Amino acid sequence: MSSKAGSASKVKLNTFDDLFGGAENTAGEQIIHAKLADLHTFKGHPFRVLDDEKMEETTESIGKYGVLVPGIVRPRAGGGYEMIAGHRRKRGSERAGLDTMPVIVRDYTDDEATIIMVDSNIQREDILPSEKARAYSEVYSGVYGRASINFYAFNSNGNKGIACGLNNLQKLRDGEPLGGRSRAEDDFADGDGDDEDFLS
Repeated sequence: MSSKAGSASKVKLNTFDDLFGGAENTAGEQIIHAKLADLHTFKGHPFRVLDDEKMEETTESIGKYGVLVPGIVRPRAGGGYEMIAGHRRKRGSERAGLDTMPVIVRDYTDDEATIIMVDSNIQREDILPSEKARAYSEVYSGVYGRASINFYAFNSNGNKGIACGLNNLQKLRDGEPLGGRSRAEDDFADGDGDDEDFLS
């Protein structure tokens, strides 16, 4: 019978400073206690911040222990900071009567900030499907890519059709977000009608 002794020694635990950086940070990040009035909502933030039972628990915890995990912000051109992650902690801090909260200041591009914002919120349990869809569209909208698609004609038991298989996807470059809505009728409109059905 094999012993599993020593398997725990392979597990590496990270400290808070390892994860979020300590007082000295070589990456140019800094943890500051920012005034709540200087923290502005991320533009296009698709997630709700509700004053519900969970927010009440968050407020009580912040009132008792403070904000344990700093929010993530980036500098704003007009002054102050733009919240990327930590909107609920900010609201809980406001409700607990605090004036400041700890935040990590990072210099993200719009694309990087959007991905971090979506990633930090998407695992929450109380997110509506519509919020998830909007968040994912923020991340995946405006990308040019290449797709490898296979089409197979089939004739089985009198049924004719085309099967389609999606193989590889490759991101080529970023582009402008899609912006408007698209309809299947526009995207897959019939051509001039001269095409022959290759299955006949």
